[in-house]
Amino acid sequence: MTTALSDANALVTAATAGVGHAIALQLASEGANVIVHGRDARRGDTIVREITGEGRSALWVSARSPVSAP
Repeated sequence: MTTALSDANALVTAATAGVGHAIALQLASEGANVIVHGRDARRGDTIVREITGEGRSALWVSARSPVSAP
C-alpha cells in the first residue's frame, strides 16, 4: 500500500521515550523510514528493532557527544 509517507525519511528527536517514541512508530506505520535520535542507546536500539520488525527501515543516532569536555 502506498501512502503519503511511503519511502519518505523522517528524523525524530527525543524518540527514545514518550511522545517522540509514539511519533517514530506512527511515522513508520505510515511508510516512512525513521531516524531515531535520543540519548538512551538501549531504548533507541529497541525502537529501531520495533520499526524494522514491521518491515520499515530505521537507524539509531545518538544525541550524546563522543567528545569529552576538557
